[in-house]
Amino acid sequence: MRLGGGGHQPQEKQIKDYYRINIYFSVLDIIMKEIKDRFQENQLEILDGLMNVFTNENPDEKLLDIVCKTYKFDIHELQVELKIFNRMFKSKQINSNNSVFQNKLDYMKQGEIKDGFPLLSEILKLFLTIPTNTASCERSFSCSRRLKTYLRTTMGQERLSNIAMLQIERNEL
Repeated sequence: MRLGGGGHQPQEKQIKDYYRINIYFSVLDIIMKEIKDRFQENQLEILDGLMNVFTNENPDEKLLDIVCKTYKFDIHELQVELKIFNRMFKSKQINSNNSVFQNKLDYMKQGEIKDGFPLLSEILKLFLTIPTNTASCERSFSCSRRLKTYLRTTMGQERLSNIAMLQIERNEL
């Protein structure tokens, strides 16, 4: 019997500590980082800015600045496009049953108008695709769980990823 705490710890406790420190905490850190990145990616401020720029006749300067910095647009070119587009839109017959957004979207789709407003059409594309980007991630998680349950023991990670991609995108093919 040793006194003074200089004895060996049981082998089981050392192995448990090793896995807890080197694997469990590492995986936990990765998960926490990914969750933070995921929610920072979907800031509503950008979405509000895109909506504000497209629908308002005089968009909020702060939101306009956020959109231009995020997507690297020239703020002066965008302001000029907005002034010209809004003047043209005012002179157009407006369907009062639709929202301002729907009316502007319909007007933008007419003829070759979108070619004359490259920044504004890019903002519209960004606004319309942001919600779909986030939904596809969530769809992939539910699909992955079903695939893993069915095929867990018969394939490697690369094949599982390829099959998951096919399953997720099956409606678009």
